[in-house]
Amino acid sequence: MNDDNRALTSKAERPVVNLSYSSDDREILRLAMVSDAGIIGQGDHVEVEIAAGTITREAYVNADPAEWNQATVSTLLKEGKLGRGAYYDYVQKHFAKFFTVPSWRAYMAEKFDFCLGTRFYGNMVALQAGVPALWVEHDMRTKELCEHLNLPSIAHAKLPGIKSIQDLAGQCSYDAYWAGMPKRITEFLAYLQGNGVRDMLMPDLAQGFEKISAGKV
Repeated sequence: MNDDNRALTSKAERPVVNLSYSSDDREILRLAMVSDAGIIGQGDHVEVEIAAGTITREAYVNADPAEWNQATVSTLLKEGKLGRGAYYDYVQKHFAKFFTVPSWRAYMAEKFDFCLGTRFYGNMVALQAGVPALWVEHDMRTKELCEHLNLPSIAHAKLPGIKSIQDLAGQCSYDAYWAGMPKRITEFLAYLQGNGVRDMLMPDLAQGFEKISAGKV
C-alpha cells in the first residue's frame, strides 16, 4: 500500500467479487452476474475446472442437479434463478484463481477498480493492489475484524435491496481506517515489545511501523 492509496475511490466500473460457495452467498453471485463482475476463486475446485475447460459445457449442463454444485449455486438452480448453461458461460469468461500473492495482486491492479466479497484475505489483496474493497459481513469473525480495523463493510442482510455493485461504490470510505491506523500500530508494537520480540522485526518494517505510529505516514 502506498500513500496514493489513502484516497481510494471508485465508480465500480470494473468490479470483481469473492465469495464462499459453500455458504449462502447467492446475493453476491447475483450482483456479480448483473454487474458483469469478475470472480476471484479461493478454494473453488469446480469453477477452476470449468474455467480450464476440464469440465465441458455439455457435461455440466446435463449433469445431475446435485453434481458439481456447492450450496450457493445449487440453491439458485433449484429456485430457477440461474441456468446451468448461463452459469458455465459466466465462469468461463469471468473466473480466475491464483496460487501466488504477487500474481494475484498484479491481476487485481490491472483488471479491476472495485472489490466486493465475504473473503477477508481476498479483499485485503485488493486493498494492497490499490483497489477499493467493501467487505460483506456474513459472520461474526468478519464483522469484528471490520469493526476493529475500521474497514468499510455492509451487512449480508442488506444485499437483497442492492440492484448492482455500482450502487455500493459510495459506501467504500477508508477515512476511519486511516485515522485509526497510528493507534493500532502503536498497540501492536507494544504487544511485540511486551513479549520480547519487537527486535525481531526486519529493520525496514520496524521503521515503517514507527513512522505510522508517530503519525508521519
